[in-house]
Amino acid sequence: MAQTATAPGPADYDGDGRADVAVFRPDGANWFVQRNTIGILIQQFGINGDSPTPASFVP
Repeated sequence: MAQTATAPGPADYDGDGRADVAVFRPDGANWFVQRNTIGILIQQFGINGDSPTPASFVP
């Protein structure tokens, strides 16, 4: 079984103006985010094998 690397993804996920600690695990397309204001978020987003792409996707 191939191992996939965990990718760091710091950004402001909770809108408080400060970067939150985050990592992306591509083997399950899971994000693990330690938000500064409202605690931990674990979110599946994408499909197995995706790569994180930093950008502002909100209009």
